[in-house]
Amino acid sequence: ALATGDEMPALVRQARDFGLKQVMLSPVGMPDSMLQAVGESGIGMISAGQLGSWMNEDQNPDLKKFNEEFYNTYKVAPGATAIQAYAGMTWLLAGLEASKSLETPDIISSLEKIKAKTILGGLAIRDKDHQGMLGLYRTEAIKLPTAKYGASVGWKVTKVLGWDQVKLSLPETGCKGL
Repeated sequence: ALATGDEMPALVRQARDFGLKQVMLSPVGMPDSMLQAVGESGIGMISAGQLGSWMNEDQNPDLKKFNEEFYNTYKVAPGATAIQAYAGMTWLLAGLEASKSLETPDIISSLEKIKAKTILGGLAIRDKDHQGMLGLYRTEAIKLPTAKYGASVGWKVTKVLGWDQVKLSLPETGCKGL
């Protein structure tokens, strides 16, 4: 029932209106826009697979700058998808710049070797199977003391799970390699 869509905010609000106070696990990577639609009824929800949260800006000046520019352009807090897309594009552009040509084998070789500094930290891929070597965040929806970037609730990071904690070996991925 907690797939992202129009019904999900209604379900959460209705559950809270009926007095259900249990912790709810949101869809993995639930966007900030959906959390805003749920509003205060979403406080206490847990998301176990976020790849980014604008609320980490106090630990990352590059993310703070991105947040400000994103908000100035779109008038909403940047969701995890926007943060991931920007980080991914930063990594891709670094790989293209490091490549000796724009031929596919050279680009692949470059991407297998680089680690780019992004708004999510260092981003790289494993050369054996091109698995992104990026951790995850466990987050909890909280009410913000003061609205920021148009958001009254936000995903507070409660635990960072680094790549070394979430990585799968090549056989575990089901990938036969490249």
